[in-house]
Amino acid sequence: MNAYKYKLSEEEIQNPYIVLSDFFCSYPHSKIKELLWVWIKSTFCKNFSTSLEMEEKAMITDLYERMEKLIDAAYIIRNSGKVI
Repeated sequence: MNAYKYKLSEEEIQNPYIVLSDFFCSYPHSKIKELLWVWIKSTFCKNFSTSLEMEEKAMITDLYERMEKLIDAAYIIRNSGKVI
């Protein structure tokens, strides 16, 4: 048995495609890419991260949490043995 604690609900573990749908319904594709770029800039540019608004920080945190779930869902799908 896998000892890893998923960041998913029981329903999401049973149907990980819910997570994929939720991820891509939460933000438009272009917004995801924009937030990832802001995340990278805030990591490597000392002055940039201090200029982020609270809303931007909250969105990056939300994106991170959704990405964690997306990784868990992808892992479950990959190891389910089903061909997509």
